[in-house]
Amino acid sequence: MADLLDVDLCTASELVSSGQILPSELVSASIERIESSPAARACFIRFDKEGAISRSRLLDGTRDRKGSLYGVPLAHKDLFSIRSEKASFATHSHFHLEGSSTAAALAALDSAGSVNMGCLHLSEFAMGPAGWSEHYGFLENPRDPDRVTGGSSSGSAAAVARGLVYGALGTDTGGSIRIPAAFCGIVGMKPSVGLVPSHGCFPVSGSLDTIGPLARTVRDCARILDAIVPERSQLSFERRIGEERAIRFGVLDSKSLTVSPDGEVADAFESVMAAAGRVGLDLRSVQIEDLADLSALSAVVFLTEAGAEHAARLHSDREKIGPQVRDRLLQGLTYPGSLYLLARKAREEHLAKLRQAVFSEVDVILMPTSPSLPPRRDEYERLSGTGAILDFNARLGAYTPAFSYLGVPALSLPLPIGGPGFGLQMVADFNHDDMLLKAASALEAVLAR
Repeated sequence: MADLLDVDLCTASELVSSGQILPSELVSASIERIESSPAARACFIRFDKEGAISRSRLLDGTRDRKGSLYGVPLAHKDLFSIRSEKASFATHSHFHLEGSSTAAALAALDSAGSVNMGCLHLSEFAMGPAGWSEHYGFLENPRDPDRVTGGSSSGSAAAVARGLVYGALGTDTGGSIRIPAAFCGIVGMKPSVGLVPSHGCFPVSGSLDTIGPLARTVRDCARILDAIVPERSQLSFERRIGEERAIRFGVLDSKSLTVSPDGEVADAFESVMAAAGRVGLDLRSVQIEDLADLSALSAVVFLTEAGAEHAARLHSDREKIGPQVRDRLLQGLTYPGSLYLLARKAREEHLAKLRQAVFSEVDVILMPTSPSLPPRRDEYERLSGTGAILDFNARLGAYTPAFSYLGVPALSLPLPIGGPGFGLQMVADFNHDDMLLKAASALEAVLAR
């Protein structure tokens, strides 16, 4: 039965919609694997076993199987509201909140026929690229249990990589979908800001937050995205993947990178680009001269908005917030309002500049998702509680915040190099999410050869 979980989401959905298997069979397989080991069970902060069984049995008896995710077991980062249920945000129990309504994205998945298996692990208050919570600890990376999963959508990436569910929702404010997707060896997409409704999702940084899918394939991510984006007149993201169009790939020059990648990361990236060139993909070198400035502006916006969101908690319950998160939130309260307003105002100017300099020449940008391979957990634990941890975390997430600041879509694609996770980050112009998915699918096919 567990072998059912080894196919991708779209295949599983087609098996159910054609009547070859029942939703309850998929859910039973998911439950069996979730309960198979402490490491698997730890991916869930709240595992809704009874709710999933009840939902799947209801779907078994439904004749109309038209939902795009009909009967498919999914899960979500524990940052979303569900009516009458408590969300933890991976924080001290004092901060847990009972939902007054169900988040728009979860309601959309329900409408598409999916089965919610529960709420997944994350970094405390969704702040931290390693996936660690002061209150819930680390998860084991499915590719190497001695290494971190990446964060903050740690449970979403680990659950998909372990085959516990076919896909999951995460959130990305500065790299929180892309980094764990890279470290765990799956696909993770941050859509354009505003594409997916954020109602019912706990805010980290309101102007940067995005909700997006994590899954095993690009097509799986496109199908989830189709379900959570409000209806549009154009063709679905999944269908647009198959449209014929030449794609111009922009390989980011290493001189543009804010920090130098580890040798293994640089070698892997060059190897993949060489393979893409050999099969005839249109590769062009591009530069982003102000990538460091964009990352700095992203930090100003991120931390100012996060600090404001948590100002009351910092005033009354500071000791209940883990020191790593608390230090970052306090840093956000030190930025002058004028600097924050200038950072917000400059965003459109910087996006226009990127369009003129880069997206006029290429359709997507290619670069590593992180300059580092996933660190060992003991290395992270050794630095925890010291000032050095902030610099350590900053390096893990050095390549992702600039694109969060600009609000453009970005995706991490796993690379078949073996060993611990390495991801290829792909970035497209604002509201060109369809082009990003199309380009990622084309490159995914090349890497599978």
